[in-house]
Amino acid sequence: MSEGNCTFKTYKTVDEQIEYLKENKKIIVPEEYRYTLVEQNYVSLINAYKEFFACGLKGPKQDHVYKNVTRIEQILEIFELDKNIEQVLYELIGDFERHLKNVLIQELCTKYTESSSPDEEHDVYCISYIQEIEAFYNEIIKYDSTDEVFNALENGLSIKELNIPKFCKNIFMELRSGKYIYNRDLFVSRFSLIQKIYFYGGGKNIENPNKCESKNELIRHYIKTQKYVPMWVLPNALTFGELQILFTMLDSYSQQHIISKLLDYDSNRIRLNYINVFSSYLEIIRNLRNIVNHYEPIIPYFIVKITDKKIENSQIVKALNVLLNNFYRNKDELKTTLYPKPNLIDNGYNSRRIKIVTTIYNVLNARQSDSDKEE
Repeated sequence: MSEGNCTFKTYKTVDEQIEYLKENKKIIVPEEYRYTLVEQNYVSLINAYKEFFACGLKGPKQDHVYKNVTRIEQILEIFELDKNIEQVLYELIGDFERHLKNVLIQELCTKYTESSSPDEEHDVYCISYIQEIEAFYNEIIKYDSTDEVFNALENGLSIKELNIPKFCKNIFMELRSGKYIYNRDLFVSRFSLIQKIYFYGGGKNIENPNKCESKNELIRHYIKTQKYVPMWVLPNALTFGELQILFTMLDSYSQQHIISKLLDYDSNRIRLNYINVFSSYLEIIRNLRNIVNHYEPIIPYFIVKITDKKIENSQIVKALNVLLNNFYRNKDELKTTLYPKPNLIDNGYNSRRIKIVTTIYNVLNARQSDSDKEE
């Protein structure tokens, strides 16, 4: 079937897949391994790793060429390594996420428990953020659109007039190349998040007060027992991506302080450019976390995303080293160890794929020295 320039592939039964692999990819699936295509999705098992055994491209559609016979066991070796890498990453990212939540919430609560001026009151209960969101929301809805808000800001409206909550002073701004600039698209997602935080904090939808009651048991407990949810409880209801957004909305001093605590760096040595670098690490870790938690192949992600000439200098490899160097200072603490790496035959076409897998394997298998940490 085709539509325009698109050609749609037909569904194949397991028997048809086995025949197709033999005839078109030279991949042999013996009867005793038939179960692999029953238990595993073709896309996740075959498409994810078949190019390790291709030797080139041909034709107008740039189809892969397979000259040598490949047994399904060879693909399964990479498949098992992929699962093994994900187990290691699951531990690393879990440890990092718990640490990030704790450090982030400490920084946020400090903004309410420690006064920044003599006239400012302490909020030892950390619940005044709810009233702050209400005041901010009431200012924003005075404008007909996001564009109108930004036009006003660009034409001289003082940010102070908008009653921005303490925990999101940079809600309108993006840090890019060491400078803060307005970003309308980011504001939309951030504004949506603070509305969600308001909902968690008081159990009511700020746009529709009749729509309430969170499904999170801890949130419901605090609303039931004391009406408002303290800020230090919120991370338990937020996703990793939402924690990442919270970090980007903070003022640069707070961001530097968080990085300092997480990575044991001197906060005075953390420049604005490194906040950008750390933010890119958060994005990489978020992507890795999503892949791991959804049981999708992770090796293809590395191959697609690592485009640097020197693989070891890629942001992904640096992000992995940040995790290893700062959250498992002794690699023996890792509960999961890596299996021996499969013996992948380099045929020239697959060289880069093999180098990427080898680099990731070596990074996870042997922690770099402290002297290699980037500041």
